[in-house]
Amino acid sequence: MGTLPAYPFPYPPPMFPPYYPYTLSPGPSHWASPIPSHQQRHLPLASSSPPEVQTEDISIFPQSVDWLKSLDDGPRGVDNQNFVQYAQNFTDEEFLRVCDIADLSTVEILQICPTMTTGTAHKIADYAQQDTTTIRSDKSTSKVTGSSLD
Repeated sequence: MGTLPAYPFPYPPPMFPPYYPYTLSPGPSHWASPIPSHQQRHLPLASSSPPEVQTEDISIFPQSVDWLKSLDDGPRGVDNQNFVQYAQNFTDEEFLRVCDIADLSTVEILQICPTMTTGTAHKIADYAQQDTTTIRSDKSTSKVTGSSLD
């Protein structure tokens, strides 16, 4: 055998730029990674002020017991699902208003009410979100209307 060539391929080895710790600061880069997760992230600085406290007036939302009864008494109760039977479960876990139930997933509702069917849990979650959204939008509309009258 003879001597091996300095590089075993007919083309030169790839050239990579040196990394920052081994050279001067590269300064602003014009290179952008094609992978979104590799782009430079700007994280907000931590604020020294306390976090914002929710000031929503929860008294505008019906209590869970009353709301579940209204489901049974209204068009949503046409299939006789007897939603109010689960009122005690929600009360025991201190989900006292419809806005509390609206924040729950179907899985969480099933954990609170183990005898409930998945379909009923899905309906309760959906109805609670719909009603909470409607109540909030009605409240914000009345604020705008009320402020224009002043």
